[in-house]
Amino acid sequence: SPVNFTVWLAKKIKDQAEKELYDVEVLKAALEELREQHEAGELSDKEFEQREDRLLKSLQEAREYHKAKTKEP
Repeated sequence: SPVNFTVWLAKKIKDQAEKELYDVEVLKAALEELREQHEAGELSDKEFEQREDRLLKSLQEAREYHKAKTKEP
């Protein structure tokens, strides 16, 4: 039925969005790139610290997300 399809599609979209948002490897790569930009002088210390804090927070959230997902029945 159209309702079942809509629910299925919404779940698929949610799953894909979570996969992208909580991709630990992508976040680690972004941190490495950020560090390289800072070392190259492309970012000020303040800008680097702000971005690094956000990425580290996202990385922690991603790890918690994956830990919770492995505990689900």
